[in-house]
Amino acid sequence: MTHQQIGIALLTLFSFLGISHGDLLAKNDPLEPLNLCVGTWDAEVTLKKAAWTPLEIKSKGGNTVQWILGDKFIESKYNFAPLDSETLELVNYDSEAGVYRSWNFSPTSFPRGETTGNWDAETRTLNWTADYGFGFRGKGDWKFIGDDRIDWVFTVTDPAGEALLDMQGTNTRKK
Repeated sequence: MTHQQIGIALLTLFSFLGISHGDLLAKNDPLEPLNLCVGTWDAEVTLKKAAWTPLEIKSKGGNTVQWILGDKFIESKYNFAPLDSETLELVNYDSEAGVYRSWNFSPTSFPRGETTGNWDAETRTLNWTADYGFGFRGKGDWKFIGDDRIDWVFTVTDPAGEALLDMQGTNTRKK
């Protein structure tokens, strides 16, 4: 068999098994999940009824994600004009600890603290947790659906486990 035939056979096998080039890179390159985020997105968010949001709120907006600070962080800027809301999120990969770290900022500085994540290459999901202190906790995930859609959820609970914030959204890459 020639090298070309072996290459074609491997590509056929990977296609048959449902393994994409991005999946292979993500298993070897911890920055690949962050690379998947880079771009311009249409964003939809739903804030479900919870202690901090007594009424369900839905909104549409935009999200721009780019590498910054020597390609060590991705900067994500959300703008939901109908809600007069904008946020800034910074995310990086901490190679020493082997985890992703995220910080969110908004005019109300909510939520405070750091969110820590782990990548599951098999399910293409970044799983996030946060400890805001005094028993307040956050939990969520970013589920990559192909290369052009990210479904995400995030909840914040109080020490008794009551939902203070329950939100979900979808980011769809603009073509």
